[in-house]
Amino acid sequence: YMSILRIGDISKNKELSDMYNSLVKDGYIIENDLSQLEIAGYKVYIFDSIDDRELHSFLSRNNVEYNDISFDDLDIKPANDITKMDSYLFENKYYQFSYIFSDILKRISEGANKEKINILVDDAYDLFYAKTISKLYEIPVYTNIESKIIENINIRGILDGFYSKKKICLLDNTDEYTKAVNKYIKDYDLDKLDFDFGYANLVEILSSVNVSETYGDSGIIISSSFNLNDCINYVTNFKHNSFYTEYADKNVLSDSKLVEIGINTSYDKTKIDRNRKLNYIKYNNIVMLSRVQFHLKDSIYDSDFVSEFKMNVEEIKDYDKGLHTSLSKKILYTDKYDKAFFRMPNFKEGLFTYNNKFKGIDKKVYDKDKNWYLTNLEGYINCPYKYYLSDLIPLKSDDYLARCIGSYIHKIFEKYYHKDFDLDIAFGEALDEYKAFYKDKDIEFTSKDKAFIEYVKYWIRKIIPYMDIIKEQTKFIDLDGVQDYEVSVEYKIDDFKFKGRIDKLIWTEAEGKKAYMIVDYKTGEETFDYRVVHLGKSIQLPLYYYAIEEENTDLKKDSEFAGFVIQHTFFKTLKKLFEKDKIDTDLIYKYMKMSGLLLNNDEYKDLFDTSRDNSKIYDYKNSFKDIYSPISINKKEEYEYSLLDIVEDSKKAAIDTINKILNNSFEIAPAPI
Repeated sequence: YMSILRIGDISKNKELSDMYNSLVKDGYIIENDLSQLEIAGYKVYIFDSIDDRELHSFLSRNNVEYNDISFDDLDIKPANDITKMDSYLFENKYYQFSYIFSDILKRISEGANKEKINILVDDAYDLFYAKTISKLYEIPVYTNIESKIIENINIRGILDGFYSKKKICLLDNTDEYTKAVNKYIKDYDLDKLDFDFGYANLVEILSSVNVSETYGDSGIIISSSFNLNDCINYVTNFKHNSFYTEYADKNVLSDSKLVEIGINTSYDKTKIDRNRKLNYIKYNNIVMLSRVQFHLKDSIYDSDFVSEFKMNVEEIKDYDKGLHTSLSKKILYTDKYDKAFFRMPNFKEGLFTYNNKFKGIDKKVYDKDKNWYLTNLEGYINCPYKYYLSDLIPLKSDDYLARCIGSYIHKIFEKYYHKDFDLDIAFGEALDEYKAFYKDKDIEFTSKDKAFIEYVKYWIRKIIPYMDIIKEQTKFIDLDGVQDYEVSVEYKIDDFKFKGRIDKLIWTEAEGKKAYMIVDYKTGEETFDYRVVHLGKSIQLPLYYYAIEEENTDLKKDSEFAGFVIQHTFFKTLKKLFEKDKIDTDLIYKYMKMSGLLLNNDEYKDLFDTSRDNSKIYDYKNSFKDIYSPISINKKEEYEYSLLDIVEDSKKAAIDTINKILNNSFEIAPAPI
């Protein structure tokens, strides 16, 4: 009520008028007539605040002449089109500020003035990371940020002490926080009031007092102010429900009565703050809008701006851009090593990591003739402890639905490259196999299974036409008498036996030369990444190649090896593309691309290079651009990593993984980057 009496047109509301007159009569309110006289002689220009009801109402009541002006009136053009800007998502604040300062260091090295760089922060946590990481990059920063005094941890401690003793009293300490609290206690005689009333007053006072935190005297500006400036701006708090405030209805009067007396309602306040923040983004030189994940996958809680303007959210995983000091790079790399499962500290640089092995497991005795499967080993790599729970502890029951749906999808694509491939026949054959599995396990085929089958069919019918376009542009052929669907392989590495199922072998022919391709269908988003082979991931395709070339040579059918690839067939990102009114075919091709490796050749017609040991390896999507023309090609990358080396690293990683399992090493892996 006091807030409304101070700024509202109380003549329009009897309740407020009576309250005001009572307070004036009893001497609680004393009018200062001089203040109204002082403002009456001015003409006011209100800049871009047409939604501010209180401001307009106040000026009108006091007969002050005013004009509304906008950016257009001043012929100021936006610096950015917010609908085309990207919002960057970081895994945590450390990565976010490390990325920002490495980029700042690069800009300064190219001549940018550090006094004209601004980092917009939100709270004390942002400020802590900004100040800490600036030291790693040897970049000076300064700040003068205002915050409510009650948000300070020392003040909260003092309040907790009063509340636990149920007594307000003057304190003996002489630090600045105690002095501030003592001043308010003395000024308002709060220690002479009943505790509940005095405590409520103290909290109210501390909640309304702002204090400034000053740090440094020159360098990069760290600010929480959304003012227009001529700086290079990095925005760190572009996150859900905080970039602009959505005000709640907490007023003592209804919205209609607030409008009547010229007071901003909650939706007015939201609109004003939203417009202020929007102007900050539109008219300043913004080089980065960013926020931090609060969960493993923070995609539901998009920033209000991101949602409203349908902005793109790009997850940042490459933190090596920009420039780094030697110290910042060491710390960044140490953190990266700690997130890789096979923690490989680089002792030359003095990097060491922690040991989080799971202890106290009874040793499991394995049959010496046990067959090992690569998919199981890769499951261990993702999280050894999860592998322990799911593979080594006997389960009382097993949910076959997900497994059977995966097999159902694979079955459909088994004969996809056949000339006589018929989708409806493939659906029928896959369903027969699905039901046969359930019958063998004595499991009922329920309405839930039927619903999932129909769900899969719906999406595959949408996806298949785009796969057909890609297939038509390839030179894959259907050789008579050659098996080109799922095949089993058995092989040995050292003394360990391996078994596996290759989803598909397909052949191509040009200039009289025949070559075979290993294809692994994936219903998820997995890709082949040569960079993690030595860690034990992405070893499946190289070892399938090894199995065919060394121990299952009959599968080659007089053909040379051309490559191995993953083909994506069915996963959530791809399905989402079909939910939109307008289908983006470029994106569909992008997500349906094959990923893997192909032996490099000067000309495609040669198909393969027989001197494999010395050949260079190319990222498959780049090497095969002549075949898969719909796939967008950004740049050509060349890697000095021979196929022989990839296979040897895969073999070694597989054996290392098995030995860790045999030695009961089941550590809990951190969340993946």
